[in-house]
Amino acid sequence: MENNRKFYHLNEIFQEYKYVFPDTNAFLEFGTYFDQKGLFNKISQEERRIALFDFWKENFSKYEGFFITKKVFEELKEGSYNYNKASKRTSANKFVVKLRRVKRDSNKKRNEFLNVLNSNNLYVLEKDSEEEVLYNELSSKYDYFNRGLDKIHPADFDLLITGGVFSKLKGKTAIISNDSPMRRIWSRFIKNENINPYNLGFYFQKGLGSFEKGFFNR
Repeated sequence: MENNRKFYHLNEIFQEYKYVFPDTNAFLEFGTYFDQKGLFNKISQEERRIALFDFWKENFSKYEGFFITKKVFEELKEGSYNYNKASKRTSANKFVVKLRRVKRDSNKKRNEFLNVLNSNNLYVLEKDSEEEVLYNELSSKYDYFNRGLDKIHPADFDLLITGGVFSKLKGKTAIISNDSPMRRIWSRFIKNENINPYNLGFYFQKGLGSFEKGFFNR
């Protein structure tokens, strides 16, 4: 029932898990991610992103177990835009003007967040390491997640496999994502690998600093 739903703060997640890996969409939106339509909704979306980048920037420096995969980093970087080189068109529509302003501010916050990420937060597999060997084994075993009805985005697949590697070799790990299909793949993955969901957890971001556990389908 709706009233029985439990929401967690980030510090509660870190009390249970040693490592946390957010997905790209966790930096961009609350709940299920989708592109907003209409000027007012687009303005609201960019304002939420400003708050999200501030939230994640503050917390990435607070917890030692926060990591971001290289593919997620690259996706965030691809979304950045150089507004200094943008054409400065004028408009009489105040909502168009405001949308451009909040997009510029959102992009600035995105770049500030990317700049604070360093080698301590950006996880890259070490060549010939135990982690790389297991990563390659799991990637090959679950390659079918990249095809057909099971197909998920390459960055999501990389995130899932990385989470599996960490949970097996390093300690309890959680993934934060707003992607429901990925939650279903996570559920199948931990079932197949006989990984306890308490060792590789999944959380949806339902609001700023508010998270809900994704349930494991037995």
